Amino acid sequence: MAFSAEDIVPDSPTNNFCTLNVLDRGVGTTNTASSILTDGNLKVTSGDNRYQNIRSTISFKKGSGIFYAEFLLTQRTTYNPQIGIATTDFAISSNEVGSTPFGWMMAVGSTVNGSTYHNSVQSSSYATFATNDILQVIVDSDNQQLFFGRNGTILNSGNAIHTNLPADNHITFCILTNNDGSTSSAVANFGQDPTFGGATNLPTGAGTFTPDNGIGSFAFQPPAGALALCTANLPDFTPTVIDDTPQDYFKAVTYTGTGYNRNITLGFQPDLVWVKSRGIAYGSGIYDSVRGAGANKELVSNLTYAEGQENFEQFDWVDSFDDGTQTGFSIDSQSSSSTGYSDGYLNVYNRTYVAWCWKAGGAPDLTTPKPFAKNGVQYASLSAANITAGTITPTAMSVNTDAGFSIVKFDGNSSGTTVGHGLNQAPEMVITKGTNFEDNWHTQVYPLISATETLGLNINSGSLTSNAFNNTAPTPSVFSISTGYATTGRTIVAYCWHSVEGYSKFGSYTGNGSPDGPFVYCGFRPAFLLRKNITTGGTGYDWVLIDNARSSYNLSNNKLYPNLSNSENVNSDNSDTGTNSSVDLLSNGFKVRADNARMNGSNQTYIYMAFAEQSFNYANAR
Repeated sequence: MAFSAEDIVPDSPTNNFCTLNVLDRGVGTTNTASSILTDGNLKVTSGDNRYQNIRSTISFKKGSGIFYAEFLLTQRTTYNPQIGIATTDFAISSNEVGSTPFGWMMAVGSTVNGSTYHNSVQSSSYATFATNDILQVIVDSDNQQLFFGRNGTILNSGNAIHTNLPADNHITFCILTNNDGSTSSAVANFGQDPTFGGATNLPTGAGTFTPDNGIGSFAFQPPAGALALCTANLPDFTPTVIDDTPQDYFKAVTYTGTGYNRNITLGFQPDLVWVKSRGIAYGSGIYDSVRGAGANKELVSNLTYAEGQENFEQFDWVDSFDDGTQTGFSIDSQSSSSTGYSDGYLNVYNRTYVAWCWKAGGAPDLTTPKPFAKNGVQYASLSAANITAGTITPTAMSVNTDAGFSIVKFDGNSSGTTVGHGLNQAPEMVITKGTNFEDNWHTQVYPLISATETLGLNINSGSLTSNAFNNTAPTPSVFSISTGYATTGRTIVAYCWHSVEGYSKFGSYTGNGSPDGPFVYCGFRPAFLLRKNITTGGTGYDWVLIDNARSSYNLSNNKLYPNLSNSENVNSDNSDTGTNSSVDLLSNGFKVRADNARMNGSNQTYIYMAFAEQSFNYANAR
């Protein structure tokens, strides 16, 4: 088979250009995706009478720079195509993009021509487009502005047509090709092909033009400073740390128990280790460097127990968090079959386990003392570490500002209401547990859930009305805690996270009730994915955890449930049958492959917590 020059794109092992996302498009009247993608997923043609929205494979957010793309109009109807941008949290199949607060679209059909739509507001026409015209879309993410152009001329006298784009949401390029039963189509160029597949009727002035940084080719000259949307133009997730990868901060590992003392090697010294047996019903143990290693330190995600209260702790425990030649964690074990022990969280002979491990700021030094570890350095005081204390002064901390993760231990005093978390921005998830008293796990997921509501890691309900966090949103320096929860004599540990581009993501998606479920953009290939239905709770609506260590290829079917002691793939109503609750873990996010309410109920909301195996800049396809 012979290839023409336009069939060859300049993708390489170090740079891949954006395309249209075959997994992130609206469904047709038969409840399956019906828009047709061809030409290397750069041309989209509408299918049946439904909202045929489709987004791009790469997104960006505020501060990423100016991005430029071109779209050749190859077939038009009265209203369509509509081309512009949409946030990644827009439910792609639910509506016309421009009728929502999440989309900004230019209609270039034969009758509704040159008008923009946002939140159901239609503008006057900025231009008159024709078949074979090229629509230019320019997004200035630094200044939150959107520009449109036609055949090399920026519309609206060169001024932004939309301003105040969302600062905290990822933005993708987006196309709507049909909602009226007729056929329309468009071809995208994100910098890989200024000929649009060898089109012969390009407008006057079209040629080959290169952005200022030399990456990509376009039919018209991009504005000064504008970039092609490709992986080479995406930022590293830790710009202050050279050569770091997500696997230097998080890793999921599997192992088989030996019953004897051993080391689990990770490649970094962890500060949080969460271990679950896979094959039997046994709780999952949580250990951290702030509370310290040794016996009677486990907390159990499915129980209200205090630290070390579960009797089986006597058989094995995390003995140390290790660096040097065997970076990882060590297990002190007495649960070998030869001694007759058959219980233990970590290392029973011939039992299979998974461990999820995070690096924070290193272990505090509680003897000198220098109890506040931040970015690998131990400090004697919060002020020396440049950490805000709050009205309750933490007793020990481990903080990693690059990874957006901190562990905070503090004592209640019945009067203070704020606690310093040490991070550079407000945490999006705070999980707390009392260590010397029985109580639920309290989880704040703000702003995805109201500050007056929480989730319980050990509970399968939806969001709960609770004042554990004093009905107050976290700030860039502190999170809040109620005096009724943090009473005098109580000790509490808090795990605090915020999203870090290319490494972690805390977000939500809306279910569509279809086996062809939503695609969720993360900006990385997930190694860990924890989800919860917050619309509905009760039996069967468990927390669901999937990782790349137990599911090394798609579909990712191996699930565990933090609110249960159950073995793998046995949820609280025994409804897990494998593929009906699966996801695909992809190079840039995940695709839901489930049609049940636990994972993908129609119009139900799900929060998720994801950590990267590799950022999208460098991820291989999966």
